[in-house]
Amino acid sequence: DSTIQLFELTHYTKQPAKYEILSLVTPYGNGLSLGQQGKTFTFDVTDYAPILRGQKRMSIEMGGQNQEELDIEFWFITGTPAREVLDIQNIWPFRRGNYDQIQSDRFFEPREVPLAADAVHFKLRSAITGHGQNGEFIPRTHYLNLNGGPQDFTYNVWKECADNPIYPQGGTWIFDRAGWCPGAATDVHEFDITSQVQPGGVVEIDYGVNGPFMASANYLVSNQLVTYGAYAFPLDASLERIARPNNTDVEFERINPACNTPIVWVKNTGGTPISSLDLEYFVRGNPQVETYQWTGSLPPDASVAIELPVLNVGFWETAFSTSVFEAKILSVNGQADGNSDNNAARSTFSNARVILNDQDYFVSVRTNNNGSEYSYIIKNADGTVVMERDNMASNTTYDDIMDLPGGCYTFQFFDDGHDGLSFWFFPENGNGTVSFKRYLNGTFLIPFQTFDPDFGSGVQFDFVLEDVVAAEEDQRFRALSTYPNPASELLNIELRGFAGEEVTVELTNLQGQQVFQQHYGKIFDEFWTAQIDLSRLPAGMYFIKMKSRDKNWVNEFVKF
Repeated sequence: DSTIQLFELTHYTKQPAKYEILSLVTPYGNGLSLGQQGKTFTFDVTDYAPILRGQKRMSIEMGGQNQEELDIEFWFITGTPAREVLDIQNIWPFRRGNYDQIQSDRFFEPREVPLAADAVHFKLRSAITGHGQNGEFIPRTHYLNLNGGPQDFTYNVWKECADNPIYPQGGTWIFDRAGWCPGAATDVHEFDITSQVQPGGVVEIDYGVNGPFMASANYLVSNQLVTYGAYAFPLDASLERIARPNNTDVEFERINPACNTPIVWVKNTGGTPISSLDLEYFVRGNPQVETYQWTGSLPPDASVAIELPVLNVGFWETAFSTSVFEAKILSVNGQADGNSDNNAARSTFSNARVILNDQDYFVSVRTNNNGSEYSYIIKNADGTVVMERDNMASNTTYDDIMDLPGGCYTFQFFDDGHDGLSFWFFPENGNGTVSFKRYLNGTFLIPFQTFDPDFGSGVQFDFVLEDVVAAEEDQRFRALSTYPNPASELLNIELRGFAGEEVTVELTNLQGQQVFQQHYGKIFDEFWTAQIDLSRLPAGMYFIKMKSRDKNWVNEFVKF
């Protein structure tokens, strides 16, 4: 049940800049796969460089009968390292410790660790996962302490699981856990201790967990001391990852595919704090090149996620079947980067869904028993929120019909309860749905984008509305919203973006007979509401039709 591999890691004559490990976990589908139906994770393992040489044995432990198959690749990236890793050592052997064993120092007792005299920087790495009923599902503060003083580094071993990019899963995957989530990487906490120790000296290190004793709580504990040489470059920024657009790495699946702002991760791999970065970015094969200047404060060894603006949807257009996004650091702190080898990155990506803007379409939400937990927004390419809804009632259908100018939009649906619209563990919550729908030729309603209701914390969906005719002068956003559906006594109507227009509303039954009509005259507010009394209508299906300045709007509802 444990998989043991023997592999050879070659020691190259040229010093590596970075080591990475590429891992695939296989039972989860819908991702790029080196094995069968796998998900790709990428980890920077440069800190382990001193032991990634020669013949090594790797043991995949604790999987039992449910151990997934793994394809593991080690990538060797040539170049000059940010700083040489002189040593990495376990402070204590990796092991499991019960709560009382850790608190009493039976395990992970204070240890004196000698420090290399030729070292310049020192860092602690800590990866902790909790297990047992009270270890896995109870948040606790853990600590690393130097030289017997107060707790120097405290950190909460707790990880939110409802935003896990691998979803839906079986079991209790949405439940937050101590340092880990099903199918996700363990959190790693890092602490620079350079200013608190002396090269050539000795440091006493202690690990522990705070709080009163609790039975059925144990922790898998891995703590290392990493020893470095000096920074190779005083000024050095590294473009580490592209989070969006990206169709390869599972960590970023919730924010992809994308037509909105790219996101890149930049790390300060030099010895000087970074206050500004100039970047350029483009889609390969598209002549449109964008530039952006980031300003902020990025100390050595720190990372930052940078959102890059996109002026128009044409940025993403390419004639090639495989889309490639590229980004590059042009300058750092207004001058040339000391190390240009790590200034560029690229990613392959899938394009966001393109929808012909020739029919009305709408967001349809059916809440469960916890309606107030849910909300959503729609943003355009420059980040402006053009549609939002919150404070929803329980067990209610909301239909928001929208008229949008062409362009790129991002739909984000949020759940404050972090348990989705449907989750097997909470049957008392009931079930809900969220989807995009449209009328085909104005008569037949079809969903064209649905979302699995077991989504945890929420969903995100980028889409492009492509105009089929030349854009009109009036590029306002308009929306007609009706709820609840089904309705009993009252039907609520909300209008957004109709200021200055006259509107007429009518209701018809399935036979086309008009059962209600009201002319409301000119609308003066950007957000306008009205109610229609349904109490005298028999039960059945009806159509609500609204005529505005330039078009007719239609939706259906049920009276019970």
